[in-house]
Amino acid sequence: MCGRFHLAPDEDFYPRFGIKHKDDDFPLSINTNVKPGQFIPTIIRDQKRNKLYGMKWGFIPAWAKDPKIGYKMINSRSETIFEKPSFKSAIRKTRCLIPATGFYEWDEKKNANLFQLKGKKYFAMAGIYSEWKDPQGEILTTCSIITREANKDVGDVHERMPVILDEESENEWMSNDDIGYLEHILNKPTDKSLSSRIVTL
Repeated sequence: MCGRFHLAPDEDFYPRFGIKHKDDDFPLSINTNVKPGQFIPTIIRDQKRNKLYGMKWGFIPAWAKDPKIGYKMINSRSETIFEKPSFKSAIRKTRCLIPATGFYEWDEKKNANLFQLKGKKYFAMAGIYSEWKDPQGEILTTCSIITREANKDVGDVHERMPVILDEESENEWMSNDDIGYLEHILNKPTDKSLSSRIVTL
């Protein structure tokens, strides 16, 4: 799973993700311990441009009665996402990027291991999102990080890892609704090289 991640943005964040308007809806800040339930920066495709958008981490399906279900849906599995009732609509219609500068997994000794992409500061995790309406009619936008089987760099610590998109596939991930393409992106072998170090949170 991916239960915590690291985001330390600076001025190069905006050009890296093709965001031209720095006054978008969600202000950026450094958070080296992003947790479920927090509002996090995501990127959506809006009228052919990338837009920064704040969402609560923990997916609440539109049909849910109790928003607490979101804490059980911080992750969605790439292998079953097209069949799960909670996710099958979102994977087809509402996909996003969840930018990061690292993610954490815990080893058998309960040490937090920070994984980062070798040679690059930023990466985008594949995400889905949903708009949920509370009894007062207020809309809450929530998201989930899609996970896959861990690669060799992560596998010694944990069996799962987030789906890290190729940089050239990021915009297509948000805008291309072809099911075959999406399945290919989620399930192709990952060649991402990741460094790791034990940290204190």
